Amino acid sequence: MTGISVIHRPKHDKPAGRDIANEPEMIELKRMIRAGELDAGRTTGHLKEETMKTKTKPTIPLKLLTIRLPVDVHRALKVATAEEGKGMGEVIEGLVRKWLVGGKRS
Repeated sequence: MTGISVIHRPKHDKPAGRDIANEPEMIELKRMIRAGELDAGRTTGHLKEETMKTKTKPTIPLKLLTIRLPVDVHRALKVATAEEGKGMGEVIEGLVRKWLVGGKRS
């Protein structure tokens, strides 16, 4: 595993109107850019791509599924999918489809 640090905080602890520049994730991102560990152009390009992905409408109707996972499992899933450049939903959908086709259901 690479030196990726993941900061896990519940969504409800982020007050409305907060200054995201002072969030720990943004401070770490700025430090990495200044230290030359991360290319700022690549980072902003990635953010623009991710923003565009979320703005496009899906071609098939989707339903939202909320699941509860232990914190360590969620963190490991988040890190592993980030390292592979995949979304957590994409991986979970693949596992569900695989289970539906060949899994043992009882």
